[in-house]
Amino acid sequence: MTGSVKPAHLATFSTIATLALALMPISPALRAAPAKALPPSMPFADSAFESVWTRNDQPVAAKAIARSWTWGPAPNQAGMEEYTDAPDGSGKRLVQYFDKSRMEINDPKVSPDNKWF
Repeated sequence: MTGSVKPAHLATFSTIATLALALMPISPALRAAPAKALPPSMPFADSAFESVWTRNDQPVAAKAIARSWTWGPAPNQAGMEEYTDAPDGSGKRLVQYFDKSRMEINDPKVSPDNKWF
């Protein structure tokens, strides 16, 4: 068969392509500032994050309901990350990472009582 690709060649090509993509440098514009780990005495970076987690995932943690996590079992890293469109002009926003997702405070001037905070 002339012109056909043998499975061994395809596997080699796939491996090389995967390695090449993994080694490509990431543009500085796409890199977020690394979030920092929180001390155990302060597991949530903001009380708003804790309120949302408590409402959604505390029942899962307490085994009061049987469903998957919305955010994850506990907060992970948190910190200020670049956010060009920050309404307060700071160019940053507070983020909190969890096992399955992350929370963000995009506009710290909005009242924390606002459901869209």
